[in-house]
Amino acid sequence: LMHRATAAAIGFAVAATPHQAALADAGHACGHGRAAVETTLYLGASTPQGPVGEPAWRAFLDVHVTPRLPGGYTVLEGAGRWRDRRGRTQVEDTRLLIVIHAPDDATQEVAANIASDYVTR
Repeated sequence: LMHRATAAAIGFAVAATPHQAALADAGHACGHGRAAVETTLYLGASTPQGPVGEPAWRAFLDVHVTPRLPGGYTVLEGAGRWRDRRGRTQVEDTRLLIVIHAPDDATQEVAANIASDYVTR
């Protein structure tokens, strides 16, 4: 039995300005019948100063993510696409930071803080 739910977005809309993050959640049973929640942060790689390069990304993970998520996480590369107000297709590299965690732990708040740090870095 799988249950899916979507949380409110934090600082991200499909056609929003670059350099933003959002949360999407899906609750489901995971491993040995224990309930778990999947939290995914969508972290756009564009900034007004240019793309977030690999050294800056790794530094962000080292300083803001890994210490807060000692149980681990997964990062996937992606490409977001949308149409701007003039109908032109826009593309932005993005990284998906995925965390599987217990539904009653503080990881949701941690993820929101990571998203906030990413937007304001």
